[in-house]
Amino acid sequence: MAEKRVLGKEAKTACIVLAAAVVLSVPLGFTNTMSRMYDKVAVEFQEGAEKDGLSIQADLDARASAAYNLATVAKRYMAEDSKAIQSVLKASESLNSAKGPAAKYAANEELGTVFTQLYEVLGTIELSEKDEQYRQSLNAEMKSRNITMGNDPYNQLAEEYNEKLDRFPANLLGKIFGMEKAELFQ
Repeated sequence: MAEKRVLGKEAKTACIVLAAAVVLSVPLGFTNTMSRMYDKVAVEFQEGAEKDGLSIQADLDARASAAYNLATVAKRYMAEDSKAIQSVLKASESLNSAKGPAAKYAANEELGTVFTQLYEVLGTIELSEKDEQYRQSLNAEMKSRNITMGNDPYNQLAEEYNEKLDRFPANLLGKIFGMEKAELFQ
C-alpha cells in the first residue's frame, strides 16, 4: 500500500510539471511568434520584403538625395542662403534623422512640399539645358519614389501584425510582455 502512494505522488508531480510546462509554453510561444512577426515588419521597412533593398527606406533615401541635388543645382542660380534652398536642405536632413515610420512619413511630406516649391522657382529661371534636364529628372525621381512607397506592402504587414496583437489572448499577453504595435507609414 505504501508503494501505491509513492506512485500516486510521482503521478501528481508529473502532472504538475506537465501543466507548468504547458502554461509556460503559451507565453514563450506567443512572444517568439509575435517577435518574429514584428521583426519581419521592421525588415520590410528597412530592407524590403525580399531583403533586396526595394524598401520604403531606400525610397526615402533616394528622395532625400534628389532633394539635396536639386538644392545643389539651385545654388548655381540663386543665393545659397535663400529660403527655398535652405528649406529643402533642412527638410532633407530632417528626413534623414527622423526615427520611426510615422516621423519619416511626416518628414517626407514636408520634403515633398519644399522640393516642389524649389522646383517651381527654378522653373522661372533660365537654366542651362543640362541643369533643366536634371531638374526635370529629379522631379520625376521624387514622384516615382512616392508612387513606389504608396505600393509598398509595409503598411499591410504592419496592420496584420497590429490586428493579431489586438486579438485575444495576444492583447493580454502583449501588454504583459511589453509588445508594441508596429508604426504605420502614414
